[in-house]
Amino acid sequence: SVRDWSSDVCSSYLTRIIWGEEDRFQLVKYGERLAWDIPGAELVRITEARHFVMIDKPDGVVRHIGE
Repeated sequence: SVRDWSSDVCSSYLTRIIWGEEDRFQLVKYGERLAWDIPGAELVRITEARHFVMIDKPDGVVRHIGE
């Protein structure tokens, strides 16, 4: 698992995972698992966005990148 080797690497960086809540290709449960696998990661769910979040809700993506 990523969690086993990533704690040292990821502790130095903020990891924010941005996921579209309406993604039918990669369901939100995969984003939740990815956030769990990466120590300290934060999952941000963008409403009314699908797989290509940056196309569906570019303002939401930019807002969360800038935080």
